[in-house]
Amino acid sequence: MSVDAAVVKNEDRYIPTIDLRDYFDAYSEEKRAKVIEQVRTACLEHGFFQVEGHGVPVESQRRMFAACKALFDLPLEKKRRISLYKYSWRRGYEGPGEQQANDPHHGDFERDAKEGFFVGKELPLDQVDFGKGPNVWPPDLAENDFRRPVMEYYEHARKVGFKVMELLAVSLGHPPSILKDFTTDAAMFLKLLRYPAHTWTDTRKFGSGQHTDYGGLTILLQDPGQDGLEVWHEATQQWVELPALEDKFVINLGDMVQRWTGGEYKSTLHRVINKTGGERYAVPAFWHGDLDAKNPLDPNDTSDETVLQFIKKKFYKGATPSTTGRLRKLSSSIEQICEIEGVPGVSVGVLDHGETLWTESFGFRNKSKTAHPDVNTQYSIGHITMSMVAAGVGKLVNDGKLQWTTLLREIIPEIDHTGVYWTHTATIADILAHRCGLDGEIVTLLADGGNGGTQPCLEEFLKAIDRIPHPLPHRESWRMGPWGYTIAAHIIEHISGQSLHEYLHNQVFQPLGMTSTTLRPSFEGSNNIAEPHASLSNGEACPLEFQPNFANTSFEGSRGAYSTVSDLLIWAKETLAASQNTAASNNTVLKQIPHIISNHIAMKNPSLLERSYGFGWARAQLPGIVGLLGGNSGLWEMSEQPVFGAGNQSRLMIYHQGGGPGYSSFVAIFPESQSAVIVLMNTTAMSDAADWIARLLIEGLFDFTNPTDYVRLAEEAKRRTLEQFATLHNRLAEERIQGAPPLPLQCYVGKYDNKDYKYRLEITVSPDSESDLMISFRGLDSQPYPLRHYHDHVFEWSMSFDEVRKSGRYDITDPSYYKIRFEIYPDNRASRIIWNINDASVPGGLTFEWKDERLAEAWRAVHAGMNDFVSNTMRGIRY
Repeated sequence: MSVDAAVVKNEDRYIPTIDLRDYFDAYSEEKRAKVIEQVRTACLEHGFFQVEGHGVPVESQRRMFAACKALFDLPLEKKRRISLYKYSWRRGYEGPGEQQANDPHHGDFERDAKEGFFVGKELPLDQVDFGKGPNVWPPDLAENDFRRPVMEYYEHARKVGFKVMELLAVSLGHPPSILKDFTTDAAMFLKLLRYPAHTWTDTRKFGSGQHTDYGGLTILLQDPGQDGLEVWHEATQQWVELPALEDKFVINLGDMVQRWTGGEYKSTLHRVINKTGGERYAVPAFWHGDLDAKNPLDPNDTSDETVLQFIKKKFYKGATPSTTGRLRKLSSSIEQICEIEGVPGVSVGVLDHGETLWTESFGFRNKSKTAHPDVNTQYSIGHITMSMVAAGVGKLVNDGKLQWTTLLREIIPEIDHTGVYWTHTATIADILAHRCGLDGEIVTLLADGGNGGTQPCLEEFLKAIDRIPHPLPHRESWRMGPWGYTIAAHIIEHISGQSLHEYLHNQVFQPLGMTSTTLRPSFEGSNNIAEPHASLSNGEACPLEFQPNFANTSFEGSRGAYSTVSDLLIWAKETLAASQNTAASNNTVLKQIPHIISNHIAMKNPSLLERSYGFGWARAQLPGIVGLLGGNSGLWEMSEQPVFGAGNQSRLMIYHQGGGPGYSSFVAIFPESQSAVIVLMNTTAMSDAADWIARLLIEGLFDFTNPTDYVRLAEEAKRRTLEQFATLHNRLAEERIQGAPPLPLQCYVGKYDNKDYKYRLEITVSPDSESDLMISFRGLDSQPYPLRHYHDHVFEWSMSFDEVRKSGRYDITDPSYYKIRFEIYPDNRASRIIWNINDASVPGGLTFEWKDERLAEAWRAVHAGMNDFVSNTMRGIRY
């Protein structure tokens, strides 16, 4: 077979036209016998024939095409809202490039240019299964313009299927009664299709690539005059073009019929190349029979395989029913991990060969444990937001508005970092790949326990950038932090004239049909949103008192998005489709994806196999170490990290993790098999449970040999997490010097500011006891912590593991982080605070100056020993 073989007109020489009336309406046995012989000959040769006299009114056919045109003329964003990838039972819209019909055994070709819409038998939600469930109707079309004509034609086509199936049985020598069980509850699916005008010259670019149909019968309605269907004729080694004629259907046999007849009846390659110069419409009806029935065409077939089992096997290509079975069997392990880690709710999704393979949700999404999560439940996705911002920049690059190598100073001239080389050489690519050497720890730790503060204006932000530590050489090392994506957000807003939220909504989320992905989440009680939790040491999940929301903050570009499993399956599928770097991928919404997911900087060398970072995506050649963007990586030394995929086939894994207060997430894609795994959960677990569950699902998807015991790993990670906190408190206890502070507590009270980061520490006397101090961060009175005397003028505010979790703070176990050192003026008043927030980033600590001149009189009184006056004065001061 050659894709470039000659194409000839049919003219009934190769593929016959059969009048069904000569069998079903005729009283002549001679006519009936002739029809049976025609059917048998066509099925033996190539499994294609055309029929007329089928009983479907022409008016119904015309109304069907009017409905097609009404649907496909809708704006793309409206069609994407009813994407079939939102529904596990496969109903709804499929966009251009989302299918690759080409048989992989016959060449490596482009993805299909057509768009489609799936309709089936209307069934309630409680009967959802593969191919079974309610239809999804476009809300923008009136019932008389779409739903009614579509379902009217559906019933007509279904009756044609019964007739053709009877002819197949009789042509094989069986009585029609043999089909009794097979036709009890016959399943059929319509796929409305529109092919764009064929404007290219490469014959390897198809409206629908060469393929065989995987099921029973296909009943094809073609819009008259819109030719394009070509059938491979094995005997003459050429393609036969079947014209699109009014009131004439094309019938072809699928792989299931070929299997049932032992290969006697053929399932033949066919393709569509739209040569009309305009749009082409067609409506295939895939008629499969009763999904629970077995082979009706061979009574001697001893196989127990049902219609549904066969279709699943063919539909999922490399992912057989055993694959979905393996994934379902992992449910118990997922539940055990959730119990160990204290996870209240989790939603997962698996994509394979570009199709949704399995989705499932566990537990509860709300603190009252009354609502279960599902594929449409919104979760905060943390740093997975970065890949979406990178895609937004990719659109600007594709539109010629900037380049990956554009210097930051060309867009933001005010950038003037103390590192001169960085200032004059940093590019868009540098900030997206986290290869600038800028420290990300300081800003992340300062935002700990909250939403990151308000977004500074560009001038203030650039001043902060100028003071960010630069601990690593520019472009020589990878160091993840939020700053690059804060800059990227400013660049998007500067060039597009829109806010980051508006730009991503208009240019990315809406065109893709990701209707539940947003940087502006709504937390109203009626919304399907997962409430944030934190796992405690006893395994319980504690609801957080605040809902993370990074809108208009410095962290919006790095972790501001909320999304769903349903939307992220679309995201993964579209990213994979656009990653192919083909002409068809140019028609996708996402641009520059091959560049975005490429290797731009090594991660944590040395590594024999690839371990690198792109733009918002990490790369790992398996077997290898993964999960380096989440909390589990900090529980083991690099030399001790679990090796993922050891002893299995090497494959490229592209992934990202998302964390933050109350949530955890994991997205992994595999370009070679067009596969993906999504895990979203509404808790900060004992360890990174989303990481363990994602690895578990990946092993199940690809059937790894020697699978890892992730239940045991979760238990070990929990033990290590609690051990780190025990070590923290032991170290603090060992260094503590008992005794009273050198000065009255009022001498330490005040507001202390760090100008570089616009950050405030506030020290107050405890309202419960005048012998204790409290510390508040960022001026938030809602989060005061006990500040205990440690030694000399040093105080500490360490917390138990459970207290850390309830506050929504990070699991930080460095003792210096919890120490606050006061520097004292000669007159015995505190002048400043030194906070060793991160010794590696700022060896000398951050300085916070005391500036409140209103307290000067009080401090002078302290120096004079007037303690009673001090107490009275302090009580009268309001902060």
